[in-house]
Amino acid sequence: MWKGLLRFQAVRPTFYGLETHLASMHKLINEFRPQVVVLDPITNLSLVGDTAEVKSTLMRLVDFLKMQQITGLLTSLTTGNVNTEQTDVGVSSIVDTWLLLRDGGGRRFDLYSVRQSWRNSKRQDRQRKGQGRAGRSQGAFPRSTSSSSHRCCA
Repeated sequence: MWKGLLRFQAVRPTFYGLETHLASMHKLINEFRPQVVVLDPITNLSLVGDTAEVKSTLMRLVDFLKMQQITGLLTSLTTGNVNTEQTDVGVSSIVDTWLLLRDGGGRRFDLYSVRQSWRNSKRQDRQRKGQGRAGRSQGAFPRSTSSSSHRCCA
């Protein structure tokens, strides 16, 4: 019943150039026809090209996913000093929803809703269950002990 519903494709970012990565993702997506595609982490693509090239590649991928009506989940690894109003590869403006997960200390993480394109301008419409005035939701999640450096799945 569940067989064939999940597929992982792990490829090191330095194995191909950006165009080949994009072409292979298109091919995999067209063959598998998923409802959701996860690219983890997009920041590793900066090992292959500069910020403008990575942004262009990701914009083309996001446009392709939107045209196919496929949900895309892209993760970005950042340092603590990075401005949370932008991403390292400059794609914050092309995504529909942008969530920020911060280490709150100990076993606590804070989840922020930084941007949602469907959000109304009325303040009461922006607040969701479990969120405070700043669009922040708190919860306890176990820390991952996994340190896999090539978790890219489509």
